[in-house]
Amino acid sequence: MNNAIFIQEVTVTDPQSNAPVAVTIYKDMASGGMFGVDTSYILTLSEDDPVSSPFNGEDIQLIESVINTIFYKVDIRYIDDQTENSGLIFCSFNDLPDNSPYNDDDVFYYGMGFEEARLSIGKESVCNDFIITAVQSLNRDIHSGGIQND
Repeated sequence: MNNAIFIQEVTVTDPQSNAPVAVTIYKDMASGGMFGVDTSYILTLSEDDPVSSPFNGEDIQLIESVINTIFYKVDIRYIDDQTENSGLIFCSFNDLPDNSPYNDDDVFYYGMGFEEARLSIGKESVCNDFIITAVQSLNRDIHSGGIQND
């Protein structure tokens, strides 16, 4: 079975509902082509479930669990008093998706995608309350100094 590796999560506007939709971009390692999958669909898959390649219709395994881009941990420093807090759960969506492994009490912040959080390291956040100092997924920790493998 061929593999497709995670590239990034992007947000697009659904042309019918005008609502934002998270789409995860993958690179098909066999063809070299890139494709997107609705991130909410990926939540319905188990870790070993393949998807059909848009290039040849064969089964393809998505590499690096996307649950880590929907829900991920972030370390922050509050701007007002400079206190730090680590391991806070962020959710890429504005609401909890169906089949969520978390509930509202678990999630610190909604509506910031993994890539947006990663690019925000060291900068004031959208709400201007805190600065992100690290972003953590299951497979990697991203700090202002670069990527550190577990």
